[in-house]
Amino acid sequence: MGMRLLLRRLTPAQLAAARRDPELAGEALVGDADADALLDLDKLWDGLGYLLTGASADARGAGAAIWGGDEVGDDLGYGPARLMDPPAVAATAAALAATPEAALRARWDPAAMMDADLYPSIWDEGDEVLDNELLPAFRALCAFYARAAAAGDGLALGLT
Repeated sequence: MGMRLLLRRLTPAQLAAARRDPELAGEALVGDADADALLDLDKLWDGLGYLLTGASADARGAGAAIWGGDEVGDDLGYGPARLMDPPAVAATAAALAATPEAALRARWDPAAMMDADLYPSIWDEGDEVLDNELLPAFRALCAFYARAAAAGDGLALGLT
């Protein structure tokens, strides 16, 4: 199955409840949600994070879309869930919107990504990975953050 990054939109009331009871943050990631409230980046998260920042696990700027939020609760298998408040969601949405696809294309370096041991080890399978997987995931991530920011929502993020 492997590590998947799940992101779930939370209303301010849901976010407050998850801050009071961190178990709710993990439950939000695996519970039922309408399609608009959940984004599953599957196994593309590490490669996408690298293309956004040029490094792995960098939560600055657009990298917050993958690595941002405050850790809460128990380990979900690959670390605890993270919660992101609405102002951070809005800032991340703005950082993503300011990131042109050309910047991601410029960072696309399959050899460097393999050398960095980014999960999963598919980066040397050709430019189809960029064009058919990473860039569509980037577009979905941008749209997801934009919708969350427009609604004033927070997020739960977690590797499961």
